Amino acid sequence: MLNLIPRFINERYEERTAAGEFDAAVMFIDIVGFTGMTEDLMKRGKEGAEVLSDIINRTFGPVINKVYKDNGFFLYPAAPNPSDGSALISFAVPYRCEVNLELFDVKGRKIENIAVGELEVGNYEKTVNGLSSGLYLYQLTAEEFSEVKKMVVK
Repeated sequence: MLNLIPRFINERYEERTAAGEFDAAVMFIDIVGFTGMTEDLMKRGKEGAEVLSDIINRTFGPVINKVYKDNGFFLYPAAPNPSDGSALISFAVPYRCEVNLELFDVKGRKIENIAVGELEVGNYEKTVNGLSSGLYLYQLTAEEFSEVKKMVVK
């Protein structure tokens, strides 16, 4: 479960440092039946604890790895997708920085700057309207992060 401990805490532990500061966000994921499953597995002792650890790693590991890989930036799938010419594009910014969200047609021509400028920490939603039928790409760029997603307009 080491990958579930924030790197900062693990680094301070290895340095034998008991205090420090860092910016953070909290993510809650509710899994129905998790408490009962945990209680049942813990009755099995060490074997149950290992099974529980494996379940936790398989459940939360991919999300945590994405957060570490992209420094907390998230670009969500457009909704709806496919759309009828209008879609909502959502993204998360983990710290104050310059952000650029652009929309391109399938040939790579820029259609629109959806969001440009310095943004504060937070979740953002931007709506694009009036799109004709086709395949579109939207790209979020911020510092060293860049991600592209596709959306279809019927």
